[in-house]
Amino acid sequence: MLPTFLTTLQSHILDLENSLDAFETLSLAKAGHKLKGALLNLGLDDSAAIAKRIELEGAADNQAVDYAELVGQLKEQLKEIL
Repeated sequence: MLPTFLTTLQSHILDLENSLDAFETLSLAKAGHKLKGALLNLGLDDSAAIAKRIELEGAADNQAVDYAELVGQLKEQLKEIL
C-alpha cells in the first residue's frame, strides 16, 4: 500500500510543479489541496502546512506569493521520502 501512496504523492508534486510552471494560481490551489490531504494522511503536518498555504494563497489568486520558494521547501522536506 505504501508504494502506491508514494507514487500518488509524487504525482501530486508533479501536478504542483506543472501548475507552478504555468503560473496558474487556481491550479496551484487545487494541487496544493490534493497534496495537503496526502501529506496529512502520512502525518507530515509541517509539509501539509506549506501545501495548505499554497492552496489558500492560490485560491485567493495572490500573485505576490513566492510559490516557487514554497514548492522548493516542500520538495526539500520530502526528498528523503520520495
